[in-house]
Amino acid sequence: MPRTPKGEVSILNKDGMIQLYWRYQGKRYYFSPGLRHDSINIEVAKRRASQIKLDMLSGHFDKTLDRYRSDRTSSEGLGAVELFEKFIESKAQRVQPRTLDKYKGLVTWLREFFGNRTADEASAIAFLGWLQENLEPITVRERLVLLRAGWKWGLGKKLVSSNPWSDLHVRKPPKQPPKPFTKDEVISSQNEEP
Repeated sequence: MPRTPKGEVSILNKDGMIQLYWRYQGKRYYFSPGLRHDSINIEVAKRRASQIKLDMLSGHFDKTLDRYRSDRTSSEGLGAVELFEKFIESKAQRVQPRTLDKYKGLVTWLREFFGNRTADEASAIAFLGWLQENLEPITVRERLVLLRAGWKWGLGKKLVSSNPWSDLHVRKPPKQPPKPFTKDEVISSQNEEP
């Protein structure tokens, strides 16, 4: 195995599974997040590797590695982005690539709005309002379905204590009735030569 530069975390392919490897204070560490070695999971592993590197640099490295396991819980609650990323990790092997792209697109919006904050009912309402200012109503409704599913999964895993999206709805815009041609427009079109 090639020597990992000091302070770097390597992502290895160990029998088709991802394994992280690094050295810290003269000791070797190996961590297997339980993810298959593929392009999507490598992105997840890169985020974990960045967290480990940051913790080593800041002096907050967890030698037990519990902090880096995907099923860890936090007493202050998971941030909206972190929860949804964990949801994506859990779904990565079972959904179509196009669905995964929708999940990832939603993470971008969550990150911009929430940062590291958790989602509660008030912030969920504000987030939906913000999405409605920027996206079509049908797209906002699709994203709301994804958010409900993510928090429902989080409830099942005991990562959150409530689902702030469960009672929210996006109204359908009223359909515009067809506008018939006026009598003059009909006559005008009949008089035009092809």
